[in-house]
Amino acid sequence: MKALVYKGDNTVALQEAPTPTVSSPTDAIIKITKTTICGTDLHIRKGDVATCTPGRILGHEGVGVVHAAGASVSRFKEGDRVLISCISSCASCEYCRRGMYSHCTSGGWILGNTIDGTQAEYVRVPHADSSLYPIPQGADEASLVMLSDIFPTGLECGVINGKVQPGGTVAVVGSGPIGLAAIITAQMYSPSQIIAIDTDPKRLEVALKLGASAVVNSAKQDAVAEVKGLTEGKGCDSVIEAVGIPATFELCQELLAPGGVLANVGVHGTKVDLHLQNLWDKNIAITTRLVDTVTTPMLLKLVQSGKVKPSQLITHRFKLSEMEKAYETFGEAAKHGALKVVIDQKAYVRTESDVNDPSSALEVAHALGSASYASYQMASTVAPTIKLYSSIICPVGSHRVKIVLDQLGLPYTNEDIDLGKPRSSDYLRVNPRGQTPTLEYNGSILCESAPIVWFLADSHPGPLAAPSNASGAALLRHRIAFLESTWSLYVWEPLSKGWMQVSDEAGVPFVESAMEGIVKEVQPLLADARPYFAGSETLTLAEVLIAPTLIQMQSFTPRKYLDELQRTAPKFYSWSQLLLRNEALTKYFDEEQYMAMARALQDKIRGGAKTGNRGIDRLTE
Repeated sequence: MKALVYKGDNTVALQEAPTPTVSSPTDAIIKITKTTICGTDLHIRKGDVATCTPGRILGHEGVGVVHAAGASVSRFKEGDRVLISCISSCASCEYCRRGMYSHCTSGGWILGNTIDGTQAEYVRVPHADSSLYPIPQGADEASLVMLSDIFPTGLECGVINGKVQPGGTVAVVGSGPIGLAAIITAQMYSPSQIIAIDTDPKRLEVALKLGASAVVNSAKQDAVAEVKGLTEGKGCDSVIEAVGIPATFELCQELLAPGGVLANVGVHGTKVDLHLQNLWDKNIAITTRLVDTVTTPMLLKLVQSGKVKPSQLITHRFKLSEMEKAYETFGEAAKHGALKVVIDQKAYVRTESDVNDPSSALEVAHALGSASYASYQMASTVAPTIKLYSSIICPVGSHRVKIVLDQLGLPYTNEDIDLGKPRSSDYLRVNPRGQTPTLEYNGSILCESAPIVWFLADSHPGPLAAPSNASGAALLRHRIAFLESTWSLYVWEPLSKGWMQVSDEAGVPFVESAMEGIVKEVQPLLADARPYFAGSETLTLAEVLIAPTLIQMQSFTPRKYLDELQRTAPKFYSWSQLLLRNEALTKYFDEEQYMAMARALQDKIRGGAKTGNRGIDRLTE
């Protein structure tokens, strides 16, 4: 099987490894469908975790399907979908009986540490009956991966250990995945303030959206002075350290109010200083804890009820074959805007429950990840032969098709068509209209971007759109199509006209009309968007169809109009910002090249206007 192996010397590698087998009657072998990378894995790669030695398969989070179970496993059987806890618990030793599963005498944090972990096609889970959780029918598996570790950790080690209380003040130092999970779960206890502290402005922006009442950029501001200013000079009742370096631990000590609690969550690889000379008379407490996952059942219920939404932290998705790239992205999180990455396996195993309960279209689609529906139906298929004819002069359509091909993992060749020149006879034989994009799919010719992307989504159902014959698929298609047509009619059409007027002043009424369209027509459609479209969390065709024009709107529209949307259309603004940060949607848009081309066309039109020829219809000549 393929597995991500720690090699020592700050390196990891994807390589072949033996497939695990049941070695104890209490074991279960899980076929992984989704996993992720934790900050602890980065600490291991750096050599900060002495118990994890080179040669170990990393990973302690994931969801999957039971592939085999030992004779003593009674709660799970082959084919069951399960959530893997980062902590293995025997449920009977003295520590487990005290609820300290992390210190289980034959378990604890062993996956991806002292035994092989989840960043592989299969994993052996000891004490399966008490270390796995059944996945509820219809649950979003990508969200549940976040319950393997980071949400229980943020809640137990940060919020509960930090004694967050109603009306109290909370400082969370570090707005990475664990810190953000602490911010989200702290709100369950109704503190009066949650102050997020970090050096990354993008992460602080996310913290605000997820519930922080204030943020402090400690790279540019005096964090202690800012927090004291927000708390009447007292400091905070609960201070959560979610980084794991000496500087942040020292900062936390300075942020404590008298009687406060410093809850350390970060994994420390070097010694830190404790300034008792400043703290001995403050009645403070410092807590440490390795997550016990005692709150996982409660979190599962909160996720199912919609009160906690872990998928908000997912920013990137990779296949198992891209694990090394995933580590590079997660290891340079600030550079890539990464929070949590999800690793999807190539295929999905159909179980008996799928046959008996087809579930809704979206549940099936999101469970599949990037796998094709053919593998869901347990049928082998040959990858289609695909050639795309695209053009930079017509970026919207080509951009859409490239996004879909990438999201579906379909290999293709690309030929750029210069729409500024007469089309070749060879291309006119492919598309007599001479337009782009055109897709050649196993010999069939497909034209125009919207029909092409729907065809690809129907041919390879997955997260973009559910199988057309699945329950709820018709409603899904209607919602997405209605959003796209509303966007085109009320926003994109007036914007396009506005940009091509004889002057910027003449274009203002069109731009204002488009902004009004966003507020009155598009914003209401986002009020109950889930699960039909969900921003950067799980891309659907709604994002694919709208993102290329949204990106251009961001480039062309005066800043004052875009900023005003934050007040007048907050749901749209939040959704659009998620799209604009999503590399899967933006990677094919060369803003500099497109802007130069568009300005040249605009100048051409405005020059024609001076001689009495508007020439708008000649844009694509």
